[in-house]
Amino acid sequence: MRSSHTRSFSAIFARFPLHLLVAVLVLFAPGVSGQEVNARLEPTSVQYGAPVMLVLEMEGDQPVTPDLSVLERDFDIVDRRSQRSTSVINGLRSARQQLTLTLIPRRSGELEVPPISIGGGSTPPLRLSVTGARPPDA
Repeated sequence: MRSSHTRSFSAIFARFPLHLLVAVLVLFAPGVSGQEVNARLEPTSVQYGAPVMLVLEMEGDQPVTPDLSVLERDFDIVDRRSQRSTSVINGLRSARQQLTLTLIPRRSGELEVPPISIGGGSTPPLRLSVTGARPPDA
């Protein structure tokens, strides 16, 4: 015998259009809509020739590959490290990805790390101060 609670749930579900339910799930599923992307430089001021770390952090568990070609003009990428973490707190699951790039500036002056496209988002532009002169080419 079915309870009245089960029957009322079935009646509501039967009237709810399936395509609307799928749309709501896609909109609110973590990592499916636009990903939250953060970026930071460590440090924000270096001597010419010294490394700087660019840390990219993404929310969500969808694998993403950032477009790093925008860095080629002013930086050499000498190291890449990635890390993924997942946590469950009070039954809510969250995932985070971190990519740490070691960059060497190609010139001195005030440089900009341009926005980097990652998944459905992009990072904000970042400023880096590079002091000291570039040694003359031998």
